[in-house]
Amino acid sequence: MCVVYYTLIEENSFVGCAGCCVYTLGTFGEVKVDGQEGVQSLAVDSSGLRAACEARHGKEVCSNDSPLKYKRPKRACLFCGIFQVHLKRHIIRKHADETSVAGSISQSIPTQRQAFARLRKEGIYKKNRELIMRDHKCSSLHHEKRSRKDMPLSMCGNCKGFFKSAHLWRHKKNCYDQVVSVGSVVESSDLPANLLTKADDEDPEFVSDVLSHFRQDECGKLCVQDRMITEVGKRHYIKSSKKNRQAVLADMRRLGRILLECRKLENNDNLTGEQMLERRRFCTLEKAINRICCNGNDALKVQLGYLIRSAATVMKGVYCIEEEDEKATAMDQFLCVLKVQWSFVFCTAVAAVEYKRQEHTRKPSALPNEEDVQKVREYTLSAISNMLADSYMLWTGHEFGRLRDLIVCRLTLFNARRGGEPARMLLTQFQAAQNDEWIDKQLAVKITDPLQSALLGKFHVAYMSGKGARYMVPILVPNDLMAAINKLVSIRAEVGVHPNNRFVFASTQGSLNHVNGWHSVQAVCTSADASSSITATKMRHRCSTMYALQELPENERSAFYRHMGHGKEVNQLVYQCPLAIEEVVKVGRFLTELDAGTSAHMSATGTSAVSSNVLAGENYT
Repeated sequence: MCVVYYTLIEENSFVGCAGCCVYTLGTFGEVKVDGQEGVQSLAVDSSGLRAACEARHGKEVCSNDSPLKYKRPKRACLFCGIFQVHLKRHIIRKHADETSVAGSISQSIPTQRQAFARLRKEGIYKKNRELIMRDHKCSSLHHEKRSRKDMPLSMCGNCKGFFKSAHLWRHKKNCYDQVVSVGSVVESSDLPANLLTKADDEDPEFVSDVLSHFRQDECGKLCVQDRMITEVGKRHYIKSSKKNRQAVLADMRRLGRILLECRKLENNDNLTGEQMLERRRFCTLEKAINRICCNGNDALKVQLGYLIRSAATVMKGVYCIEEEDEKATAMDQFLCVLKVQWSFVFCTAVAAVEYKRQEHTRKPSALPNEEDVQKVREYTLSAISNMLADSYMLWTGHEFGRLRDLIVCRLTLFNARRGGEPARMLLTQFQAAQNDEWIDKQLAVKITDPLQSALLGKFHVAYMSGKGARYMVPILVPNDLMAAINKLVSIRAEVGVHPNNRFVFASTQGSLNHVNGWHSVQAVCTSADASSSITATKMRHRCSTMYALQELPENERSAFYRHMGHGKEVNQLVYQCPLAIEEVVKVGRFLTELDAGTSAHMSATGTSAVSSNVLAGENYT
């Protein structure tokens, strides 16, 4: 007896095997059908179907004689651990004296469903923890819904329910615990099932904010499992004052790539990150780095060099804390080898990166087109004005994201700030700017210049941490953006912003993070149809170059450097384009006079003579 399905598909009769899901028609030619919804299960004898299945999959696959019928799965009881099909009935009969059960029985039916759903999820969570701690495998874990596809599981950070990772977003939209958590502190985030017990061994914040965001590919799994990579990532995350998850993830994946290349070179799949940092494997490590940067990616090679040095330093500290003196001494020896070999392995890449910065990035041709800058400005202001003027607009997550991108782009380009700085403005920082808490009222009254007084009324000032945590950098907020930012803050609850999100430009869908500034600027520039590339870095180059052309006293230049968040030397050697016109007009004039022997200290009439010769087109070369 071969169990088959019988259904109608496009007015044709099909039968399908329950063992291998192969469908046949007429002469039993093979037909594949995706999905089995609406298919009726019938137990009939079909020798032709059996022959088709055996020819493709063999007899063992089609030996299933039971109809494909959904069976309610057994769930583990939270209180006694016994698996029950009718879990709610079991809890009411056997554990009615429990506090959480007694308080739920007297409630309404909808409230009972929500309460027992939480008890069911807590029971699954408890049983899965036991399974992972026993064998550290996720193949036999329990979850909310059955599925034929073998996909990794993830745990919802709010209700602790287990779902397929690809379908977790669907659950999050209707998660009851996320709705009732308004006004409460909910700091936990979604967690892959394979990290369930790791949250106890490691820093829970590091596990939930960093390790849980790795892709489940070969490199991502290695980054989570390898001790050296996780230790380096944890130290970098703790050291970061802004808790920059993306930077930590990138560093850990780079270490994972190096370790994978070393494994290929040594043909050893069990090589660990700690073994990779042994001095006898330095040649293998060098070859792995060269293979990763084989396309002349000098910037990546420099980053890998500093990352290896940081990893060795971190592991030395770990070994010293754990009193593993021999391993700490080995790390000292590795660092000594790295220091000696640094000039041979990485100096060429460092020089190439510096040359690229001086040769290409600082050229005036690399600056953004002025017409495109004005086009983006006009588009941003008009789009913000139109959105605020539309009193019938239905504010959803899409409209919220568009207005948020427009404001972030305007603040970033107007202030010539780094891409991520305005995007991470806090609600408290904006409130301080709105109340003019940084403006000294006593000094403002003493200002007599009408232009300066007018400027004080046109801007609000917010201060926030810059590239490092040591210095504060200002953000000038024009008055025409205050209404837009207040609108953004007022509709946070309506568009799915987490109540505990402390950023002005917050991400939606219950996230605790802020929007990515680079993505916001790129989205607005693309919508404005800017022909040239406009980025925050290029706008900083443009601002520094234009300011250098002005004849200003030194105290005003110092104020500009403080606004940019760097010093005079960095402004001149990194951001500012070389002042070629000034070089030709001023220095060239002096060298011409010196070459002709008519400089001011050599001849009283030298200046006029040389000037007349230059105007006459005389060649001094």
